[in-house]
Amino acid sequence: MLKAQEEISILHAPKSVVSEEEFSVVFSLTRSASDSSNALVVSLPKYFQTPRLARLGGSTAFQVIRPQLPSPQSGRVQFVFQLPDSLPTYQPLCLTARSADINLPKSERLNFCLASVSRQEAGRLTLSSAALFDAPNNTIAGQKNLTILLTPKTRTDNFAGQFDSTARLNAHLATTRTPLLSLSRSFTAELWFRTVALDGILLSSWSGSESDGYPLELEIGRDGTLASFFGFPFSFKKLHSNRFIADGVWHHCAVTLDSASGAVHLYLDGIVQDSTRLGIERRTFTTRPTPIYIGSRNGREKFFHGEADEIKIYRRAKRASELFNPELYDQDDDPTIVFYESFSSSQRSMLVGDKPSLSRSSLAVAARLKNLRAEISGSDVWLSWEFSGQSDISSFTVERSLNGVQFQPLSTIDYRATQGFYRFFDRNAGELGKVVFYRLRKNTAGRSATYTGAIKIGLAETKPSFRLFQNTPNPFNPSTTISYELAEGATVELYVYNTLGTEVARVKRGFQPAGRYTFFFNAADYDLSSGIYLYRLQTDFGAETRKMILMK
Repeated sequence: MLKAQEEISILHAPKSVVSEEEFSVVFSLTRSASDSSNALVVSLPKYFQTPRLARLGGSTAFQVIRPQLPSPQSGRVQFVFQLPDSLPTYQPLCLTARSADINLPKSERLNFCLASVSRQEAGRLTLSSAALFDAPNNTIAGQKNLTILLTPKTRTDNFAGQFDSTARLNAHLATTRTPLLSLSRSFTAELWFRTVALDGILLSSWSGSESDGYPLELEIGRDGTLASFFGFPFSFKKLHSNRFIADGVWHHCAVTLDSASGAVHLYLDGIVQDSTRLGIERRTFTTRPTPIYIGSRNGREKFFHGEADEIKIYRRAKRASELFNPELYDQDDDPTIVFYESFSSSQRSMLVGDKPSLSRSSLAVAARLKNLRAEISGSDVWLSWEFSGQSDISSFTVERSLNGVQFQPLSTIDYRATQGFYRFFDRNAGELGKVVFYRLRKNTAGRSATYTGAIKIGLAETKPSFRLFQNTPNPFNPSTTISYELAEGATVELYVYNTLGTEVARVKRGFQPAGRYTFFFNAADYDLSSGIYLYRLQTDFGAETRKMILMK
């Protein structure tokens, strides 16, 4: 084996990877006519699996000539890949590797070297002739060292959708949702994804016909970068990111359209990558019910291979500050959300057609407080709640009120990352009055505290806690107003359903103080057809449903 005079340049490598998950390193070669190297030697820790080497954006994959046994001194294994003489210097190469499971984080070296290997030598390489990286003072032309932080795979309760390109999944959103995505209306589409594969579709509303317009297509290109497309009959526009993203690391991407200004932005990991502004051409765009496909184009081509999670579509353009702050990625109480797929094992999927399999994900989504409940035992009260996921909060403070307005702290309970269920016992609370209110304060160092909605227990001889009024006008076309009244502060959810029980609009979701509220509902924003619809108000004190008629 002869030392090569070529150079290796690392173009992209993740700083941190998760054990048992594939990751990719992209590099290029600098060659000259006098160079005689025909092999790439890669040295990895012995607990790594056999890596793969291929041309980036091409179909050529290079075979391992022969993996070497681990060196007793270093505990490393070397893999020798045969390189063709015709390999162009301008085309990057992609090495994909994966480690076995580990218990503690550790920094590991990946070593690369170019060499000249004869056919006879390739078949009888020994550690003494191939262990180029084990000699501390050995200066080798073309050698490149790379250090990557390897972390154990976290066993979270979060699931992600596992997409297998060979399965050719036909997964899409129901057409009752998709008309909301249009170049004439504001929207945000966002998701998390992880892959080492190239040339796949994340989201697509394009039929594949050049005569059809479409508002969105998100694609991982043959070069491993992210691009967003939107099209008109026989033309399209493209937003592009130059970052390599098929590296096996979780990434967040988003596309926003502000209909007022016509501005379209492509975000990657919270940073704007590209922008454009729609002009007069969007007047030619016709909104029509077209399914939005997840993981393919029209269920027929460019199938995605990897994991996806937290897919959301909003009927507004999210601000850059919202997308830049990772904590806001997972706030699902926004009333403008029209589609949310979390790939949860306990919730019904919003996808139609083929369903991707679920796998435990290394993506730690922001923690959410769920199921705040109160149980009465005589004059005592048990409070319980669930809180799991990644969070930087330090504690919960239980607060109590006799009027639902003025709250007093009772006790502070420390947050523990390994604890998902919490309880608090309030002794003799029933002796304070006929009605008692509770809420939780979430405490985070250096930030303002946030509160849950209040829950009420006991019996109150007062007026009803809430009232839902009949919408006016009714029948309506295309808009109407929906009003309700809260006698006390409460967490409310106001939804609109069709007669089949399918949710068609989320009007309001969140905590509101006592008072009367009126919301303007425009059926044209949801492309609803004539018919009977139900609107339902869900509060901490109960729920009420009324009927309204859309007559076009």
